[in-house]
Amino acid sequence: MRLCILCDLQNEQIPVDYRRKVLSLLKLGLSNTNNSLYNTLYGLGSNKQKDFAYSAYIPAPKFTQETIIIKDKKLIINFSTSDLEIGINVYNAFINLRKKPVPFSKNNTIIIKDVIIKKEKQIYDKRVIFKTMSPLVARDHNPKTKKDWYFIHDDNSWSDILKRNLSFQLKNSSIHVPLTDIEQMKIQSAAMKKTVIKLYDVHVTCSLGTFSVESKPYLLNYLYQTGLGSHRGLGFGMLDIV
Repeated sequence: MRLCILCDLQNEQIPVDYRRKVLSLLKLGLSNTNNSLYNTLYGLGSNKQKDFAYSAYIPAPKFTQETIIIKDKKLIINFSTSDLEIGINVYNAFINLRKKPVPFSKNNTIIIKDVIIKKEKQIYDKRVIFKTMSPLVARDHNPKTKKDWYFIHDDNSWSDILKRNLSFQLKNSSIHVPLTDIEQMKIQSAAMKKTVIKLYDVHVTCSLGTFSVESKPYLLNYLYQTGLGSHRGLGFGMLDIV
């Protein structure tokens, strides 16, 4: 299920770390409409993997050190999930906030103008070219040291780390994927570039652009619906088909 949420801002400036503001908007809507799901996803101590991804499209942005200036004061949130229940509840969450001014950042509010259900594409081939709608994060997390290492598209380990992230993502998913299907997956950069994103005062190194994936169609459809990589629940890894 894919959604497009059209938003207006009160003024031109939003913080560079705007992704967590979008997440706060989603959390507010869910807490209003389905507190049980909200607690499952975001309650105290919850570490549930998110079977969804989202991105924010900013038209003609102008970047400063701490802010982004959006001249026409518009923001588009894109959301995608493989879980119909989550999709319906997120739709209801944003509908609940529609036409209501909501604090978004310092001296700025956001108003959801409309929530549109978009038609999903269907993948039948064993190879597809994806383009990133939000930065793709390949993260290697060391549970002992609690340290993270980030890899980009031209690192030798990039594909392996992404497949490891996918294996972790699927542990709590409703879809059963044999380990061999992940091991046999081929991920290759096509036209990508490095970018560094500020997230909760941490600078995350990630990749943007197009890349190809060879795998079984059911798994390619899953990536299209839920995104790929780490931090998908924080506004990273959303994909579209070229």
